[in-house]
Parts: sequence; structure tokens; C-alpha cells
Amino acid sequence: MQMRMEIMDQRIWLLRQKIFSRNKSKFRAIQQIAPLLQIISSSQTSWFDASFPASNNSISWQSTIYTTNKLASYANTKWLRVQEICPSCSLFGTSDYLSDIDQGQVGDCYFLSGITSVAEIDARFKKIFVNERNNSAGLFAFNVFIKGAPAIVVIDSLIPIKSSKTPLFATIGTDQSYWGALIEKAWAKVNGNYEKIGSGYNYEGVEFLTNAPSKRISMTSLKPDTIWKLVKDADDSNYVMNVDTPTNNLGDKAVCSFNLPCQHSYSLLGVLVINAADKSQINLYRIRNPWQRDANFSGKFNDTASIWKTVGLDGKTYARQAGLVIAEDGIVMMTSEEMISAFSSITISYVNDTWMTSWYDKVKDQVMSNTVSSKYYFSLNQTTYMYIRLVPYNSRMYSLNCKTVNQLIILRLKNPVTLKQIAFSSNYENANYGLNFSVSGLAAGNYLLEAYVTWAAGAVKDYSIVILAPFDIQITDSNNKTSRPTSHDFSIKELKTIQPKVIIENKNVTTSQIKTNSTQIINTTPVTNTSILPDITQKGPVYSFTSNLTLDYVKMRNSQSFAISNDLNGYLYGQYVQLIKYTNGSSRYELMYVTGLTTKDKSYKSSVKITSGLNPIIYNHSPKYQICTTSKSSRNSTSEILECICNIPINAYPKECGFAVLLPIGAAFIKSYTATLF
Repeated sequence: MQMRMEIMDQRIWLLRQKIFSRNKSKFRAIQQIAPLLQIISSSQTSWFDASFPASNNSISWQSTIYTTNKLASYANTKWLRVQEICPSCSLFGTSDYLSDIDQGQVGDCYFLSGITSVAEIDARFKKIFVNERNNSAGLFAFNVFIKGAPAIVVIDSLIPIKSSKTPLFATIGTDQSYWGALIEKAWAKVNGNYEKIGSGYNYEGVEFLTNAPSKRISMTSLKPDTIWKLVKDADDSNYVMNVDTPTNNLGDKAVCSFNLPCQHSYSLLGVLVINAADKSQINLYRIRNPWQRDANFSGKFNDTASIWKTVGLDGKTYARQAGLVIAEDGIVMMTSEEMISAFSSITISYVNDTWMTSWYDKVKDQVMSNTVSSKYYFSLNQTTYMYIRLVPYNSRMYSLNCKTVNQLIILRLKNPVTLKQIAFSSNYENANYGLNFSVSGLAAGNYLLEAYVTWAAGAVKDYSIVILAPFDIQITDSNNKTSRPTSHDFSIKELKTIQPKVIIENKNVTTSQIKTNSTQIINTTPVTNTSILPDITQKGPVYSFTSNLTLDYVKMRNSQSFAISNDLNGYLYGQYVQLIKYTNGSSRYELMYVTGLTTKDKSYKSSVKITSGLNPIIYNHSPKYQICTTSKSSRNSTSEILECICNIPINAYPKECGFAVLLPIGAAFIKSYTATLF
């Protein structure tokens, strides 16, 4: 397979569970978030993302056939944490989004202009961030969409820099914000490296963050009055808009109309009206350059133009009416005639913050072709406004030259009984469009969607059938099956260093399951009392948990499956987490932890706390120097807290404590860990 799918499996935190009902989304989301909370709570130092390391390969795949060598000069670039680059900076900075984005040394203006437009509405923008603050691990997570399906992308806070401690790519905002650099890094991670994100379509960043469909319109087809109506209507609907200057052999080094760089993408932030003294109107468009520069702009309404001093209606100057700010901020004002002259196209992304994403996640479709369809079904009980799309993997997610053909996607919407065609669309994949019922609506009834793709050679035949509508819609395949293995929960906003908020989801386990779980087992698994320090060579055979806590602790302790380590200060820590799945479809977590020290002349105390969404917790522990207790988080809560405290005196052996835990069926959990040597 030419696409680096094995890397994608590492790069995207996807929960593979067959759960449809949206009221399960919180449970699915906490399952995705739980591993991140473990990383944060167990990290005494900053976490390093091994799947996208601070190395040359994350800049470009140098010395391979999969590089254009455009970033070869940045080999051996140094990486720093954002808090090292700017200790006083924060994720969102001190002012609005307009001062946040400044493009760096990779040609991703299409992406940065798109995400700037998304950031225009704060409530829409904040949904993207799983955590809005830094944490001790330096871990950030983002709610995004990949091939139309929800995904959580996780990165560390390391950014490639120039020698001057300035980020090499998207830089720190003038208001000391760094969200732009982090989202750019997430985009680079998903696509392989920073080189892979150079050049693209305006809609890509918007789709990545919002899943919205889009439409690209040529400026040659527009007149001043039609472009004004088009843009004003889109602005009134809070759609996301971007514009492009014409292509040029010299790329963005060439200069186009009004001294704007050619072959460059801009955010179209909206429209405004200036009222002249004679009560006539001047229609203007606010455009932003992701380079954050506009001093050379030579349009009629450039920052220093005398026309701004003109007194208009009610004695207000044009500058006052427009709220003109004279600054090198990349923002320019343009007339309709200038827009048509300067730009080659406008892209409108139909982001609707009140609509929901429904989807069917298809993997390895061996049936569909350009002549044979895959069939999907859905029902409506009322006339519904919606968009329907088929979304494959973005072409840039393939290695260089592995996929060079733009795939044709055909959708036919039919009556499932008479097979009469109701709607039809034929678009290439880069059109990011499909069937549009956002104006007329689709009547109540049952529907069959036939989907065809002209697959490119080497293409991965994965895709999502996506419906955007005011409410959730169940999509089934020919076998009446759904496929929605991932989700977002926008109420989860914090990945904190201190113990985070627990989200409880009652799984409604059966009476027999409750009875099985109700007997607490406290077995002792003694550790050999010896003056030898703990063995962390882990040479034992690979092992998986069996739900037998006593056996599992003994077998796992020295297994190569069990990750255990010590740091320079002598702290010992190991953990293993496994989701055990049963034949009846239920599942539960089994956990194991070992703490201690690898030095002979210190005393040690640690606390590991497990908070389970359901009770009771079953556990065993090593009895020497360790006490484990359980408690309720509140009187009427279904959650339970297990805390194991290890207290090892100086000159006492063994120098470790350990325990194993079996959580109730369907329970999510979070963990906190503290340790002290003295």
C-alpha cells in the first residue's frame, strides 16, 4: 500500500467501536481522551510525540523519492517548546484572531487563510481545541475531521525554529498567541510532514476543522453587483470565505494587481458599507493576507489613501465608518471592481454551526468502482435541509507521486422502491461538493444513495458518506449496518495537569453483570523481599491480560509488554492498560501500575489514584508498604475512586509497590500520579 497508513494509525486517535446512537458520543469521546489524561498525569517532564518527532523526517522525507527538496535547507533544524520560545505567550493571546496568523517558510497560505476565516467566530473556533491551556506534558489535542469523519489529532508542543528562536513555519502572533503554529503542526502530522502541506486549496483547512462543503467560483463569471450579493449573503450566513490571486510561473514571488502577490490565498473576512454624504453607498470587502503585510497594497482604499478623510453621512469620515486601523496587519479594503480585477476565484465554505455531521465510515470498499455502486440508506420524517457528500482521504495524505489522478465521485439519490432518480452530482474529489439540499430541502421519505468512485491507481479505498443537516441522521449500508467508530464531545475542554473533571456515562449493565462485579477481590501478590533493587530489564515473554488479577500481575511484571522505567532522580514507574473485549460485545479495562525507586539511600512515597465512571472497582495489590482504599466521589455518584499509597522507608526492601485493577464493564477512567523522594 503506497499510502503510509501505518503512520496514520499512529497519528490519529481513533476509537474503533460500533456504536451508533449520538447519546453514546460522550462515552466514545472519553475513551479517546483517557489515554491523553494518562500521559499528562504520569508525565513528570514534557511528553514527546514519537509518532511525529522533532526530527528531519517531520520537516520532509529527505534522501527519499518522496520529497521535492523544497525544505532541504532546513535539515537539522532545532525544535523548542512553545513555552520556551515565548514564556509569556498563551494559546489564544491577548487580542482577537486577526493578529494571530503569520505565515512562515512553507507555502501553506491556503491553509492559514482558511483557518483564520474559521477563527472569525469564537464559538465555532473554540470547538476545535480539546484543551485550551498548556499542561505539564506539553500535549495538545484537536477536534478535526479526516475523510469526513470525526478524529482527535494529538501533538506535543515542540515547534521547529530559526536560529533567532522564531518559529520556522507559522509564527507566534503579535498578541503572543501560538494556536496557529500548533494547528499547522497538526495538519503537517496528519499529512506526513511540513513539506507535504505546501500549496493547496482554500477549503482544505476549513474542511479539516469544520467538515463543511465548499464551492469555488471563478471571478470571470461575476460582475460588481453579483459578487456583492454573493459575498454579502455568505457573510450574513456566517459562511467562511477565501480568495486567490491568479497563478504565475514565479509563484507568489510575482506581483499581481494592486501589488498583491500572485498565486496566493487570502481570507475574505466580510463586507462593510460606507455611506457617502449624498447618501450613496460604497461597498467594500475586508481581505487579510496570511503574511500579515499590506504596506505595498495600491488599491483605492489603501491604509494611507486620502479618500479615507472624506466626510460622509452624518459628518463621519470614511475612515471612522470603516473602523480603519493603520497597521502592518495584512488587512486591506477593496471595491467590487478591484476584487474582480485582483482575484481569480472565491471559495465559499458552507459552515453552519447549528448543523450536525452524520456519517458512515467505510474501510476497504472492494465493491465500488466507476460502474458498480455501493449503496447507503437513510430516512427522513420531515423536509430537511442538508448536504450529502462522499469524502475520501485527501490526496496530499499520499506520498509524493503515489496518487496523481483526481478521482471522480458520482452520487445518485433514488427512491429505494421505484429506483427513480431524485438527484445527481458528479464532481472531482477536490471540488469538496456533492448533493445540495440546503435551499429547497429534501422531503420526508426513505432514500437510497448510490455512490461511485473512479479510483486512482494505488488509492486507499476508504471514505465516509457524510450528511450535514440540522439533526442527526442514521446512515446504513446494504446489510442495514452503521459504521460510526469515532466522535467528538465538545464539552470535554481540558487536559489538565491537575486531576481533570470526570465525565460519567452509565452503560446500563445487566443485573448479572452487576452481581459479578459486586464482590471486591483483594488478593495479595507479594514482591520478593530482597536488598536487590527492582529489575526493569523486562525480559519476560509478551503477555496480555486475562481478567485474573493475581495471575496477570505476576505474569506481566517482568514481561516485555510492560513498560517500566526510571529517571535520573531514581523514580520508578510502570503502567499497562488493556481494553478486554468479551464475546457478548461488552468490554472493560484492566490496568496495572508499579511505582517505587531505584536508589538505596532515599525514602519514597507515591499516590496513584484511579477514578472510574462506574463502581465497584476490583483490585489487588502488593501488601508491603502499600495501602489501597476506595471511596465515592459523592454520596449519590455512580463513580468510584481507588487510591493506592506506597510508603517505602529508607533501607527497606523491596523498593517497589504494585497493584492491578479491573474496572466495571463499560466504565471510563482517569488517573493521577504523584511521587516524592526524601
